[in-house]
Amino acid sequence: MASRATRLSPGPLGDRGTMTEYTSFGFGDRQRAFQARHISFFERFERLREAVNDVFNRTITADELVDPIVFYLGSRAVDDFLGVLILAANDNALSATALLRGMYERVVTARYLHDHPEETLAF
Repeated sequence: MASRATRLSPGPLGDRGTMTEYTSFGFGDRQRAFQARHISFFERFERLREAVNDVFNRTITADELVDPIVFYLGSRAVDDFLGVLILAANDNALSATALLRGMYERVVTARYLHDHPEETLAF
């Protein structure tokens, strides 16, 4: 397969801003309680956002069919994670766990395809 360069922009977190901006929709009292319970996570969130943007907001070179598929699955997992976070912060645990299952399956599938690119067409 010939190499192809694809610009995927913005990344999964794009220019969405900080976590404080993220939690401006929903139940403010529940979000504040969630943030208070998980203060160390929110103190580190900006570093996580920067790392995710470094990984996903870039041009990818697809030498193999598996490359954009793994990239997409990873990008979807990040989006799922943010959905889980928003739902959990608003005390919607059942919906958060439903997203968590799909996120887990995408991460496992991405890892499997990365390790076994010959299985990509079967996927």
